[in-house]
Amino acid sequence: MPTRNCRWGVSHGARRRRRRAQAGVIGLTDVLLGIAVAAIALPGVIAIVNQQTRETQDQVAALQLKAVGEATRAYVKDHFAALYAGIYSGGLGGDLLTIPELAGAGYLSANFATENPFKQKPVVLLRIVADNSSGCTTKTLVQKPDGINCKALLEAVVVTTGGAALDAAHASHIAVTAGANAGIVVDGGTARGSYGGWCVDLGLFGGATHSASCAPDARDSRSDALSAPAYAYAAPAAGGLSLGMFFNGGDLISEYLNRFNTGNLEDNTMHTAIIMNGNDITSAGQIEAKDVTLTDAGSVKASQGVYWFGLVSNGDTVAMPTCPGTSTGPSIGLAQSVGSDNDTGGTLAGYQAWATPNGTSSWTVGFRLRTESGWVYPNSTYGKLLAFTKCG
Repeated sequence: MPTRNCRWGVSHGARRRRRRAQAGVIGLTDVLLGIAVAAIALPGVIAIVNQQTRETQDQVAALQLKAVGEATRAYVKDHFAALYAGIYSGGLGGDLLTIPELAGAGYLSANFATENPFKQKPVVLLRIVADNSSGCTTKTLVQKPDGINCKALLEAVVVTTGGAALDAAHASHIAVTAGANAGIVVDGGTARGSYGGWCVDLGLFGGATHSASCAPDARDSRSDALSAPAYAYAAPAAGGLSLGMFFNGGDLISEYLNRFNTGNLEDNTMHTAIIMNGNDITSAGQIEAKDVTLTDAGSVKASQGVYWFGLVSNGDTVAMPTCPGTSTGPSIGLAQSVGSDNDTGGTLAGYQAWATPNGTSSWTVGFRLRTESGWVYPNSTYGKLLAFTKCG
């Protein structure tokens, strides 16, 4: 019996050692599996962290650009007359604003960063422009525009210079975040709004090259911002950010139509045609237009619309409407409004009204009354017709 117990004890101890060895193997396997999973997941984690870092940098860059734009807007509004006069007279540095200048004047905080997370430095370029609107007879720059017929116009463009050049998609993403007036520097001669709402030729601000993609701007203007001795920054180049502002006598001209009355008529004024691309204009009140061209498509047709109506007399001339692209021609309708051959009236047996074409430009109206004395042509005081013209 003792010997038997001894053999049992040896066998039991061996089994315990085998279990401990197996447990050690299992534990090592778990560790190795954990390391493998971590190695697989680590690149994804790093990518997420990098993406979050990039998004933070983009947000900071956008907020900085927007803040500089708001500071510039306030500064220009408060100092418009002095800025305009300084640029007109060619004063050194008058067409340039820097972060330290805006901060020193109290429009930015004293510790406002002078560069964005991409080491790009914002600087504000200024330019005065002659008013070439139809109401202004003087199309050249003058020292003091009257502000009524001829406006004092000033453009301000914030550009970031130096630092890391951003690719166009990355820069556009930041610009969209910065707001409607923000954009990018396309090349050394071009700054453009993120949605193409504006395009500025940096050559007109004293830059070394002119834009090859902006529409030519032939207006008389003045700026040496980029070539001035006070300009101590790198030249604008592709990969930078921009923000454009356009002022009329200190009031910011919006690049977009405002939905509400801002008190500035310019904010609700179009300067080019609106192309609706087949879409409707609905719920309109009164529509005032100089000339109207209608087509046969839509709920208002040229064949149904009245171009003109009014009172006419015998011998009057009425202009014919033009009907381009409608497959219809001009027509006139006449209806009696007032009919008498004198101030006391008399027995009327009938009336006749007609219109005789004068080529393709007008009609001459005819009107006579049948009275006891026969046919008479009433004078314009007592004989009136209601005339209307249309196409079709």
